[in-house]
Amino acid sequence: EIKKRRASIITDMFVRAHISDGYKKARIRPTTVVVEFYFQDPHPDNDRIRDALKDRILKHPRFRAVFRKEGNCVFWDSIPKDMVDMSYHFEVMDGKGTFDEEHVKSITSTLNSEEEWDATKPLWKVTLINNMKNGRSVLLCKLDHAIGDGVTMTSVLLSLADKKSGGELQRLKSLESRRITGPSLRWSHKITSFLYGCYFGCLGWALVKRDPENGLKIPNDKCVTQSIGKDILYTKSFSLEEMKITKERLAGVSINDLLMAIITIGMRRYYDRTNDPVLDLLKKGKAISACFMANVRRVASKNEAVEQMGNYFIIGYFILPLQFRNVIDAVWQCKSYSDSLKVSPAFALQFHLAGGICKLLPESALIFASVDNPKNFTLTMSSVKGPQDEFSIAGYAVDDFNFCTVANNGLNLGFLSYKGNAKISVCADKLIGMDSHLFVECLESAYDDICNGVDNASSEELKPPDLTPLSAKFLEIGLSCAVAGTVALLSIWLAKK
Repeated sequence: EIKKRRASIITDMFVRAHISDGYKKARIRPTTVVVEFYFQDPHPDNDRIRDALKDRILKHPRFRAVFRKEGNCVFWDSIPKDMVDMSYHFEVMDGKGTFDEEHVKSITSTLNSEEEWDATKPLWKVTLINNMKNGRSVLLCKLDHAIGDGVTMTSVLLSLADKKSGGELQRLKSLESRRITGPSLRWSHKITSFLYGCYFGCLGWALVKRDPENGLKIPNDKCVTQSIGKDILYTKSFSLEEMKITKERLAGVSINDLLMAIITIGMRRYYDRTNDPVLDLLKKGKAISACFMANVRRVASKNEAVEQMGNYFIIGYFILPLQFRNVIDAVWQCKSYSDSLKVSPAFALQFHLAGGICKLLPESALIFASVDNPKNFTLTMSSVKGPQDEFSIAGYAVDDFNFCTVANNGLNLGFLSYKGNAKISVCADKLIGMDSHLFVECLESAYDDICNGVDNASSEELKPPDLTPLSAKFLEIGLSCAVAGTVALLSIWLAKK
């Protein structure tokens, strides 16, 4: 068992929403990861599901962790499996033949504003809703982010699931999402991206410019701690095979680049459809940003499994290229920005520097940051790479599953893939006042337009454009002048000799 382990700064900030009087007084709510497993069987055996949870999930110490605060620090201990109160963590609801997906969304939508957690117990709950309207049942998992990040949750998912044909799923190998292809940037662009990353990792993260007011962001005169609930929707499923075919026609483009382009085009389309005043500000050079969780675990060797539990990420920022010329240009601009992040040391520097500083700050400063920081950006992104084979839990086939994050900010988008398909979850705080259904429609049409645009594009249009920034070009000119000047001076010196 684990005794008195100090929580990382990220875990520390998540846990304080449960155990800190200051956080509770400021109405800073827990950040919850929600996963919904839909079974084809409307009446799964309750005991089998509960025993599977107990046998598989509780072998991870983080799911037996009880957190406490000592002084200005947060520590946790893992309790023995037989001390975990499964009657608290697992409950069964009867759908009475009337519950459907909308009822599940309504339960999830109030997690951030209503549900209370017992901080003397591990921070997770699971509800089995059987006898649903459509002849299915759902296993609704509510996991506090203090337990871990997306990599942690994925690892636990794989430990809980079995292949539909029998046998456990493969363990999560080497954090494959981090084993990305090298950036296709000019040498000068790599250098300027590296230098900017050094600046941002050391200082820039503390000087982030606030996004302008827009129709997808909580107004600055309101506070996310006033939240009365969330709107939760999901896009249609996108075929991963179709996405792979599309990206292969665009040299070097990844699935993540396409997903960022879908968001970029979808947001711009939403602003256009709602005549958002932010469009005028975009023309004047204002930017809209998205924050994401940058994984800072070490990259393992190809066949090595990395199973670090907990929160090993830092907040990264993606400036959305909303002033694109067409859908293909949007893809290339997203790829260029993603490539610049791949060579940036900002994440590693920020993780150690910002993490060290935050450990020294008083709790009042952490409360201020938790309340004020969500006003800096427009949306938050996260992702879960699910199994591509059908799987079962306790012998019950999983027909579909959803994932979203219910957090203390305005708009959260989550990417989820399973069985050869991907979808985007949209979790929007009601304080925004946005048309969530219209936004989902804009995301879906953005995907269709990218596929159609690539299919109908000429070979010339599919070639990567030169998106080297002016700073990199000035570096090239400066180095060229320096080399030419040095050669000229050397030639003059040799001529005199």
